[in-house]
Amino acid sequence: MLLRLGRLFSRFLALIDHHTEALLFILFPMFATLGLGLVLFFLRWDDFTNEIGYCWFVMILCLLTSLSLILGFFVLEMRPGQSFWILLAQQIALIFVFAAMYRGYGLMYGGPTPPPLPDGSLRVDAPGRNAMYFSIVTWTTLGYGDFTALPEMRIIAGIEALTGYVFFGLIVGLATQAVSGLGRSELDS
Repeated sequence: MLLRLGRLFSRFLALIDHHTEALLFILFPMFATLGLGLVLFFLRWDDFTNEIGYCWFVMILCLLTSLSLILGFFVLEMRPGQSFWILLAQQIALIFVFAAMYRGYGLMYGGPTPPPLPDGSLRVDAPGRNAMYFSIVTWTTLGYGDFTALPEMRIIAGIEALTGYVFFGLIVGLATQAVSGLGRSELDS
């Protein structure tokens, strides 16, 4: 009886230990970035107005959570299908975070006829849809050129593009691995 309770307790500890690692490496970073992205984009985007240091701080924080999430996949040896959906959610969250930065800090209009401004600058306030559009175009590295980041934000926009490269590479690799794993399991049966 005591031996049986000991085995049950050790299984319980192993289960908690595994879930603690999942919570630490996967769930907390993903939900923290997703929550931060949504709150910043919809409620607190004006915190970024003329605050380049705050933009850098939030960006570094979000990239560290992404690194933790990616490391968690290796530590927990997650299946490709699970990793795919978690990375996709993280990617969407990061797009919202960067869009909040552009929405608060502003963008430059780069179209054929910039809107006239009294101070002569090309800076435009970026309503939510323009900021989201610019963030998606930057993340996917399309770069249409109708909006550009302000000079102070160009390195941040470049880092967003590089992060998009990494995430797209990981997502395509995971999707390919998941699909090839499905095909193999059907052939084995």
